[in-house]
Amino acid sequence: SPTIVGQTEVEYNNLNPQWSTVITLDDFNFGVPMFIEVGVFDFNAKKVGEKESDLELKSRDHGQKLTSSASTRELLRMGELPHKVMGTALFEVGSILGSRGNVQSKGLQTGGAVFVHIEKSRKDGLHGKMKFQLRGINLANLRRMGGKSSPYFQLYRRVDRPNGATWSKVYRSNVIKSNLNPKWDATELDLEVTCNGDLNRAMKVVVYDHRKGGKHKEMGEFETSMGRFIEAKNDGGDVNEDRGFTLQRNERIVGQICILQASIAELGGQMGRSDRLASQLSEIRITRGLSGSRRPPRPEFVDYLLGGCEISLAVAIDFTASNGNPHEPGTPHHFHPPESGQWNDYQKAIFAVGTILAKYDTDQRFPVWGFGAKYNGVIRNCFQCGDQVDVKGVPGILEAYQGVFNTQLTMSFPTVFTEVISTASRYAQHEQDMAGQGGNLSYTILLILTAGNLKDEAEIRQTKQELITASGSPLSVVIVGIGDNDFSGMAFLDEHDPQTEGGRDITKFVQFTEYKSYNLLTEAVLDEIPEQLVDYYYERGMMPGKAEAVNHDGIEQLPADDDARTVQFLG
Repeated sequence: SPTIVGQTEVEYNNLNPQWSTVITLDDFNFGVPMFIEVGVFDFNAKKVGEKESDLELKSRDHGQKLTSSASTRELLRMGELPHKVMGTALFEVGSILGSRGNVQSKGLQTGGAVFVHIEKSRKDGLHGKMKFQLRGINLANLRRMGGKSSPYFQLYRRVDRPNGATWSKVYRSNVIKSNLNPKWDATELDLEVTCNGDLNRAMKVVVYDHRKGGKHKEMGEFETSMGRFIEAKNDGGDVNEDRGFTLQRNERIVGQICILQASIAELGGQMGRSDRLASQLSEIRITRGLSGSRRPPRPEFVDYLLGGCEISLAVAIDFTASNGNPHEPGTPHHFHPPESGQWNDYQKAIFAVGTILAKYDTDQRFPVWGFGAKYNGVIRNCFQCGDQVDVKGVPGILEAYQGVFNTQLTMSFPTVFTEVISTASRYAQHEQDMAGQGGNLSYTILLILTAGNLKDEAEIRQTKQELITASGSPLSVVIVGIGDNDFSGMAFLDEHDPQTEGGRDITKFVQFTEYKSYNLLTEAVLDEIPEQLVDYYYERGMMPGKAEAVNHDGIEQLPADDDARTVQFLG
């Protein structure tokens, strides 16, 4: 059953909130859909026995961040909604990873929209708490008529883009009323949430003059990092402006910021943590040029997804006589009447695997090939399915597949994979070459659906050699056995040894009937793809790109879910 994985702080009197709470998701697995549902509520202070004005003052003056969890579940069990529901939105993690900039937006039922951005958590980052305290010195006053500014600051972390950067808020301080030399409260932040465990990650501090009406005025800003906070700490609490940061607005100096406290606490007990901390602190002083000759660490699959690597899908379908007469019920190619709502196993496999992979392909165009059929008496071991070179989306694949049976084909023998593998290899290299012109990456997965078996030794040798040759292109090959035939001849597909036979291991075979659900099938089909993709690019020194710059105003807003989803979300 669904569980609550995180809750944000309350943003008071704000219809365009940018929440600073970062929520961590565990156990993402490529090939298995992972859904998250976001519920947005209008916080009702009375339901938790408080006055909203008092809570807002605490938030303003002391930086107290109240989450909306108080009493929520208990009140729901009593049949009461503690807070007014503004809407809910269901997202799929893989779909977000496949979107431009790893951002998706969906409308809410009552109006407006919510944006979700995903970023990978560093496995080699520091995990612990950082305690710090800032003080402003001689800040420029933005008030007139004898008044003084009421400063507070917000801390942002930088999200790099190829053509710039965006800044994501991670903390907001308390407000110091009418004071141009504010000493803000000390705070303790989670390193993973604040800087993803990287002390060298670019951060930004922006100081604002708090206004009751909510239109706060920017007083100035500076860029830094958590590591530089530690370096700039004023030992013994004495204020030393030379070790602080210069606050600027419109290229003018408008004050100084000193670091009264900056220390790492609760670093954790794992071996190597202290060495990692020392290493990160030393790297603050090291220029990029000194480490340019070192081979970068091996990325993970998610790094490539976050860097905008396209996952292209190509489908090859078996039309050999191994499938039997398609007009006979029970044969693999038999189509059930539309009103039955049933699919044959070819349709099920196309839908299950295609739906997962389509999320990572922005143009949603897929080539569909057939093999093993005779046209005009000539056996064709690779022919185009449908009227177009590539089709639109998974529905297009299904339509192209079914449309083959409206042509003058004769199902024939034998089962031959070599031509579709060779065609897919050329296609994969072409897609990579086109993507490379824009500084991007493209990796292709060939999905072969077959009811046939390879028994001839010569054909097995040729298929092996074609797979070794194809491993030099950005391609993986997944073969799904359809029906109840004997597939023992396919064992060689999972026995390739790159050490003795050369090439990469790019092939996986599974039998459709062994899996009772779409999730189990897609997990088995795609479980080796991540390592195969990373192997290909890393061996060639092709590192993940940086997340694509995205203007939130230009993101396509998905339509709101129906009201029934909100009811389900609330339990």
